[in-house]
Amino acid sequence: MTYTPISHVAFGDSWSATSHNLLLDNAASAFESAAQYEVLYWPTTTTIDGVALSAGKFLKGSATAPTGAYPPGQPIYPDLTAGVPLSGIAVAPVEYVESSGAGTAKATIPQIRYATTPDQGRVFQFRLKNEVGTPVLKIKYRMSTSVASKNVKWGVYVAAISSGDSSMSAKVFATVNNQTDAAPATSDVTAESSVTLTNFDSALKGDWICLMVVRDTSVTDDHTGVAIVTDIELQYG
Repeated sequence: MTYTPISHVAFGDSWSATSHNLLLDNAASAFESAAQYEVLYWPTTTTIDGVALSAGKFLKGSATAPTGAYPPGQPIYPDLTAGVPLSGIAVAPVEYVESSGAGTAKATIPQIRYATTPDQGRVFQFRLKNEVGTPVLKIKYRMSTSVASKNVKWGVYVAAISSGDSSMSAKVFATVNNQTDAAPATSDVTAESSVTLTNFDSALKGDWICLMVVRDTSVTDDHTGVAIVTDIELQYG
């Protein structure tokens, strides 16, 4: 069988219908069903590192990435130690809580308590594992009291250090990323906030990141209860 070369296509590049048809036309007989193909790429395509592409997924038609083609999220809390801001922002206390359910063995989890005033925060440091699109910080939380029709506002600050940059000791955070959500009306009901990190300090894969998560108790945050955070994850999109 004669194979026609297909030009190199990097992750996120457009792939014309002609290129796509060439792939199908030159398939071996054992793989003539489109559902059996995986995307082909050169081993030197570093921009595709960490991206999971399963059978039937094609880079075609536009620069839009296939659904589900982003790398897995990067856990932040409770996997990483929650550091403390030393000035400007009050420290949100960390505690362990035990389940009130029946039984001798009880689940115990760490959690961060963000009060209504003053603004409180926690700081996390890690190396950025992936770099695809605009990341989103997922914050899982619940409220300590039942209050209807109220909001919670989160502020996320990011500072990135690349090799050769000045150290973090003189670093300034990029502009804060804010997200205001309608809080659960009932206490102890889990909710999740998605904070789009548009201001990501031009962070690249391999950079060291300092990230601070703050409850911004300005006028748009009018819930009187404590926001209790149990999980934080950085997702790529």
